[in-house]
Amino acid sequence: MLLLLPFLSITTVADESSSPVNPIRVADIEVKDITVPAYYYQQVLKLALDKTIKEYGSYTLDYFNEHHTFSRLKRMVEAGDADIIWASLTPERKQKMQYIPVDLLKGYNNYRLLLISKKNQQAFKNIKNFADFKQLLAGNGHNWTDSKILRANGIEVATSVHYNYLVDMLLIGRFDYISRGLHEIHNDIDMFDQTYHTDLMIEQHLVLRYKHPIKYCFFVTRNNKILAERVERGLEIAEKDGSLLKLFKSIPSFKIGIEEMKKKRIEIFLDNSLVTKK
Repeated sequence: MLLLLPFLSITTVADESSSPVNPIRVADIEVKDITVPAYYYQQVLKLALDKTIKEYGSYTLDYFNEHHTFSRLKRMVEAGDADIIWASLTPERKQKMQYIPVDLLKGYNNYRLLLISKKNQQAFKNIKNFADFKQLLAGNGHNWTDSKILRANGIEVATSVHYNYLVDMLLIGRFDYISRGLHEIHNDIDMFDQTYHTDLMIEQHLVLRYKHPIKYCFFVTRNNKILAERVERGLEIAEKDGSLLKLFKSIPSFKIGIEEMKKKRIEIFLDNSLVTKK
């Protein structure tokens, strides 16, 4: 049996005279820094809820008050001890939770750039195709979908549940790269820049691309049908009126990631059918 983690309550009220509502338990800590990836998803959630206040009423949001692994947070949503989380769409997650069929990353989740150590640039110089790339060693999060995909393609992957440990391992040469999303990689470099004295960089010659598109979606516990309906309805409204796209374009890391895609790179295709098909 899962233990309920402590929440920090954040209240959003549309009408001071409205009656109290059950809090929406978000499987994350609250993020106010626009450079942190979770900030965008939390703002999208608020946007969807705000768009549906007239139809569904006021809402409150409860966040966790400390960090926990994604695996644990996901299990809580599956068990009904939290209400909502965001992640890549996989058959397993689709089966255990309600998913909202709106791609929050607008297709950019299908491309991955490589975070590398500057002193290891030469290892990538002569990579021309998948056969060459397969000889390199990857480092990824223990529960990341990327790790499963890389292994399914015959690539050796070292993992850790803590991202800072992965960066340490990368810099001492335990592996060659960490696969990161377009919207994540610049934040990674900024976050670790002071600690590692600019020893990290984005590999400039390659981009990984999934053969089968993977949506990045909200997932709602199966015990909360109303929330799933509300979020889906709110996102539909936000897509139609342009406010979702406006929010997407306001995130600095997304702008930088899109600029990275304009650079000429060799595309390395990965078969990701194990996470897109049953």
